[in-house]
Amino acid sequence: MNRQNEAIQRVCRSLQAEPGVQAIFLKGSLARGEGDTYSDVDLYCMVADEEINAFLPERIRIMEAYRPLIYWSEASFVGPQIVGVYDDGLHLDLYTVTYGSLPRTDALQVLYDPQDKLKDYVECRYPLEPAVLIRTIHEFMFTLLEFETAYSRGDSIWASQLGHYMAGDLASLIRYLDNPAAAHLGLKRLSQNTGASIASRMEQAMEGMAPSRQPEGVQILVQLAGELIVRLPEAICEQINMTFFDFMAGRIYELGVKNSLIEASSAAEKHAAEVELRFCRDEDEAVLAAFRLAEGQERFTAMPASLLDLGREDSRRYPVVITADDQVVGFMVLHTWPGPASYSPNRQAILLRGLSITKEMQGQGFGRRALQILPGFVQNHFADADEIVLGVNEENMVAKNLYAKTGFTDTGRRVKGLQGDIQCVWSQSFELNL
Repeated sequence: MNRQNEAIQRVCRSLQAEPGVQAIFLKGSLARGEGDTYSDVDLYCMVADEEINAFLPERIRIMEAYRPLIYWSEASFVGPQIVGVYDDGLHLDLYTVTYGSLPRTDALQVLYDPQDKLKDYVECRYPLEPAVLIRTIHEFMFTLLEFETAYSRGDSIWASQLGHYMAGDLASLIRYLDNPAAAHLGLKRLSQNTGASIASRMEQAMEGMAPSRQPEGVQILVQLAGELIVRLPEAICEQINMTFFDFMAGRIYELGVKNSLIEASSAAEKHAAEVELRFCRDEDEAVLAAFRLAEGQERFTAMPASLLDLGREDSRRYPVVITADDQVVGFMVLHTWPGPASYSPNRQAILLRGLSITKEMQGQGFGRRALQILPGFVQNHFADADEIVLGVNEENMVAKNLYAKTGFTDTGRRVKGLQGDIQCVWSQSFELNL
């Protein structure tokens, strides 16, 4: 952080030469010891009341003691402020306060205080008020309604923006549960300040905000919001309109299903001719051993290597690879009877297990195309089969959306997974080849 330190030192020296400057200090991430090379500088100077009018016009000159400013603007956040950007890209905000207007929020680092003006400073943290949190959650719900309208109308760019608004609202809820005093930070550095599982799901949601991926991103947000709201204190939960939330959640979950017949993935169309399914060969095992999933996906599916081991013990499990231009990009297992017994009473059913696309190849439509050609593959290799069944974790909204778009339907049956999770049974039936 050499440039931050150099800028602070030079501007501080310039400030100290000014009549009326009583103290200089830092706030923000640098003062908290959380700064890095990308951090901006929140520099404060305390000026005597009688000198402030003379001081304010000198701020640009003072700031340029470091380097020329290529951009600056005036603001009034906690007092008169100059937002400045130097010709090396450094962002420095210079705040001017008096002893009486000094905000006693957040930590500060004293740089200059010859009169001990700051000796009695005590940091006060103000957590997000429950009333503000409740209002934020209700704004999240109402934005779901706006999103549904935009998405259904085909206004994909606006729908994407609304999704990002909701992510910000949900971030306030996440931070409130982790640390109410930091709830105002929202999405900023959220991934470093919450649990790995929640951070991973928020990243998946943000990736799903692209117009071509919607409504996946918002469906993830809805699922996560439902899980987090019930963790709030009872006194807060009682004031949240869960009737409206449940109503909108149901409508958001249905969006992908309603549009599945007319929605096309450009990536899937691009790769439709190249994607193929074939049974796993010995030479594929090295590739599958190096298979990687995106962070957070391991909670929904097993790795190919472990499924291959199970296949060696059970001849009714058939490992299948997904290829694109003869390159292995994905994996699945087809399990014949009695494998599907807990999912369907149909002895002609084939159970689909462990469908996954390696991390580097995700987002290109390979999973979608594989599911589209799967019924034909099953009919060609399993003459008696007339149904494909699968179990999907009830929290995996991305997978549910994908299955809905490729001909599968939720049977309404629920089974318990190997890890104690609830699996929703989805099915696709077809006529026998006679």
